[in-house]
Amino acid sequence: MSDPILRVDDFSGHFRTRDGDKPGLDRVAFTVERGGITAVVGETGSGKSLTALSILRIHPANFVIMSGRILYNGDNLLECSDREMRAIRGGKIAMVFQDARAALNPVLTVGRQLEDVCRLHRDVDKREARRCVIDALREVQIPEPERRAKQYPHEFSGGMAQRVMIAMALICEPELVILDEPTTGLDVTIQAEIMRLVVALTVERGLTAVLITHDLGVVAETCDTVVVMQAGQVVETGSAEQIFTAPTHGYTRQLLAASRLIEVGAR
Repeated sequence: MSDPILRVDDFSGHFRTRDGDKPGLDRVAFTVERGGITAVVGETGSGKSLTALSILRIHPANFVIMSGRILYNGDNLLECSDREMRAIRGGKIAMVFQDARAALNPVLTVGRQLEDVCRLHRDVDKREARRCVIDALREVQIPEPERRAKQYPHEFSGGMAQRVMIAMALICEPELVILDEPTTGLDVTIQAEIMRLVVALTVERGLTAVLITHDLGVVAETCDTVVVMQAGQVVETGSAEQIFTAPTHGYTRQLLAASRLIEVGAR
């Protein structure tokens, strides 16, 4: 087996507030192997998104890192300079945020935003960047990409805006894509379409993806490896098959039981 593309090693930190330090992450440790999709699951507040933001060092300003390492291709991201991190963000590790329309700039066209990101991380001129934008929108199955590129974020539905965010993540040809709750708030049918798109693009491009989610149904259908978090700690890791058929931690069993109850109630 090749070296993992990402290793989070004994990573800890807390929130500094006026009322004192508040728990954040406690000795979080897991690896992401190259290729396929690794899910990080847990209830709201378990530390999933905080871990994802910390990988790119865009965590909240009052989150204080205490110890540990985050290794990307063997290099500790916590020791990289700000300039090095700017090159890594987008160019090497891309992120798709939960609320696509909030993440997009409302006063710039979608095409302009994609073009700017492309030119920031790739050695292309304006004309080539525009071609890359149209190709990226077409790849994520946005119809009439030439016309849609001239539109603003408010003119896109939630599902289409999320496709734009995926295109923005992929346009710089990263190795690793982190998706933070990419289907939250979307219609069930649109959720399925987005996840099918993510899986297809991961396979076609040979990408590695990390999916932050609380939706175990999505995990069961799309992911290879699962990391379970509770209260800022990793409590269990394993293959998707092992996690769903023979979980070892009580919290994992509770998550699975709750998910099954939700499925039954939705029928």
